[in-house]
Parts: sequence; structure tokens; C-alpha cells
Amino acid sequence: MPRRVPTPTDRARQGLFRLTIFSPPVDNTLSARRFANAPTPVGRDNDVETVRDNLRFSLDSFSEAGEACEFVLSPSTLLPYLTAAGDEDTSGAPNLVTSLRGRLDLKLAGKRLIVRGQFAVKTEMICARCLSTFIGKVGDQIDEVVELGGPGAAMSPEDPEGFILVKDGAFDLAPLIAELFWLSWPVRALCRPDCAGLCPGCGANLNDGPCLCRGATATRH
Repeated sequence: MPRRVPTPTDRARQGLFRLTIFSPPVDNTLSARRFANAPTPVGRDNDVETVRDNLRFSLDSFSEAGEACEFVLSPSTLLPYLTAAGDEDTSGAPNLVTSLRGRLDLKLAGKRLIVRGQFAVKTEMICARCLSTFIGKVGDQIDEVVELGGPGAAMSPEDPEGFILVKDGAFDLAPLIAELFWLSWPVRALCRPDCAGLCPGCGANLNDGPCLCRGATATRH
């Protein structure tokens, strides 16, 4: 009997190699079905050395080729960055239900830092139609150029996309990720594309079925 040749799926199941998936950025004007397709970062084995639990980097550690890493920020680590000015009071912050996972490719160009990568996280959202709470995904591609400088430094006339404070030869990219998180938050989040919303008469959630006032109206007519 001829020997069966393993398929790529067989090899993946056996852990012989790792599949790399690249997804398009989330269109934050669409519904929860699109959130499910937000990028789920998967690293490349040949250039990622470690998985980081923070985004504090030392300038001394950068090589000419730059630095690549995967990162996992727990909700407790990320939440202070999602509040105003890193306020420790996180009562107004989103309720993250997973850690934020992502990948960064960093490269220095003079005093500027080129930041590319992607991130994704699941969080509670409120549906814009029925006002129910559901779990959605926030994620996006990262393609930023930021300027590095010390306290009191002025931005260059070319005006890069952002400014990162360098203190004692180190800088933190978590504030940048927090800003991108909010920019990726959907303008109109829906629990599902065909959400029926609320009855304008009695306020019942029409996803649970016809409400009593609509039934009464149908009977009268």
C-alpha cells in the first residue's frame, strides 16, 4: 500500500510548522460580525525572539535592523493607560474580557521610531440598537511614525504622527497602543448585523420576539 503523504493540515496538527495569518484591519463602522474578523496576531518564528508583558523599551537594546516582538498586555496592565492621563481610577474604562495581544516591528530612523504591527482584544460593548451588552473585538493594523524626545523637547516642523517621551534612555509604547485602541473602537457597535433594536412604543427588545404593544396594534387592524 502506498504511503500517505501528510497534507499541510496534518503537519499543522502535528506542530511541524506554524501557520501565519494576516487579517485586514477592522472597519469600525460595521457590525459585530466584522469584529470577529479583526486581526488575531500570530508571530513569525524566524524574527520574533520573545513575548513581552509590557511595552517599555531601552534605546540601548536597539540594533540597526530594529526589533520585533509579540506582546500580551493583561487588562490590569492596560486599563490605567485607557483612562485620562493614566488615572488609577479605571471605573470609566472598558471591561476587557481578554488580554490585548499584538505584534510590533520597530525601527529607529534618527530621532523617529517607525512602529508597525497589529493588535486585537475582546471587550464588552453596548449595542447601538438594542442597548444590550455583548462581547466584541477591537483590533487594527499599526503603521505609525513617532518622534522620540526627552522632557521639554519640541516636535520637529515635519510634525510626525505622535511624540513619545524618552526618560533615562527608555520609552513606553503602551500609551500609543491605548490611543489606537480608542481610535479602533466602533462608532456604531451592533450585537449582530440583523439586530431588531427596541420597540419605539414600549422599549422591549425585539430580538426576543414581538412585543405586546405591536401585537395589540396588529389585532386592532
